[in-house]
Amino acid sequence: MPTFHLAFKCEPLTHGDAAIREEMVADLAAEALFGESSELYLRLYEEGIIDSSFGGGFETVDGCAMLLCSGDSDDPPRRPGSDSGAGGEDRGGGTAGKGVPADEAQCPRPSYPGTGQL
Repeated sequence: MPTFHLAFKCEPLTHGDAAIREEMVADLAAEALFGESSELYLRLYEEGIIDSSFGGGFETVDGCAMLLCSGDSDDPPRRPGSDSGAGGEDRGGGTAGKGVPADEAQCPRPSYPGTGQL
């Protein structure tokens, strides 16, 4: 079964106590958007686009943050509410197939002190 991943680039978190609060709010937002009781999850599950492997969260790496979701789907290109399968029309006016410029999609790679590795 094909697996899909979708991530949205977010502003890096601040530091200290503010970063802890920001991450807690972002985690709550991810649960509200992608959790098993969310409107999105229920609609996609009922339409058979996703299965119980679907989930999401908020992740951070030094200098980078992202809201993401992933899961397994028999028909990942299908749009919610569409009866057409793969190759169906992109009726949402979104950016499907357009890609993201590389300079906007990349996060800084973490470095590992003392190893000389990135």
